Amino acid sequence: MNLLRDPLLRTDQVGTVKVLTLPELLTALGEDAVDHLPGPQRYQEDALHVFLSYLAATILDRLHQTSPQQKRSVLATRSQVFGG
Repeated sequence: MNLLRDPLLRTDQVGTVKVLTLPELLTALGEDAVDHLPGPQRYQEDALHVFLSYLAATILDRLHQTSPQQKRSVLATRSQVFGG
């Protein structure tokens, strides 16, 4: 399984459950299109939020970007930022 290529992360977007890759999830979060992540347990939510925030900030910093709204293609093609 590869989070960059395989859709493994469930999201609730306006009442529709979708399964996304990590770049798709970051794109959807940047567009404020995710209402809920139904997978994590309540005690895991804070840690997941910190992880996703830190990951997104690190990617944006390495790409010299400041806007959280990025196209999926930008995040997917830049997966080499982390050696993926």
